[in-house]
Amino acid sequence: MIFLLTHMGMAQQVGLANMPEVKGVDYILGADTHERIRKPVEGTYAKVTEPGAFGSFISKLDIVIENGKVKEHNYQLLDVDPLRYKEDEEMKMLVKKTREPFEKKLNTVIGKTKTPLVRYYVIETPMDNFITDAIMWKFKPDIALE
Repeated sequence: MIFLLTHMGMAQQVGLANMPEVKGVDYILGADTHERIRKPVEGTYAKVTEPGAFGSFISKLDIVIENGKVKEHNYQLLDVDPLRYKEDEEMKMLVKKTREPFEKKLNTVIGKTKTPLVRYYVIETPMDNFITDAIMWKFKPDIALE
C-alpha cells in the first residue's frame, strides 16, 4: 500500500486525489486545514483523511489485507477527551526534562500583539500572515509562502 502524508489543505488534497499522477496511492493522510473528516473522501485515485486540529482528534485506520488484496478497511475519528484519557505521567516527565534546559528561553516574551495569532482558519490565518510578513520584512523576497 502507498500512503502520502501531506500538509496542503483539504481542497488541495482532494484535488491531488483526483490527479492521474497519484494513481496507485491508496490514502492521502492530511493534516493542514484542521477539518474533521469522519469518513475518507473518495477521490478518483486515492482516499483523503483529515483528523482535525491541535491533537483534539486522532484518526485510526485499520486495514485488513489477505492474499495481497485489501479485504476491509475501517477509518475512525477518535475524540481525544482529556477527561477520558489522562496524561501519561512518564511522558509528562520526559517532556518536562527535555524542556528544562530551554525553559528560560521558552518563557521569554519577545513581543506582543493585539491580534490573536491563531492558525485554524481555512483560507488565511493571522499567524500565517505574521510569518510571511516577517519573512518579507527580513529577507525581502519577491514572494513568501508559509
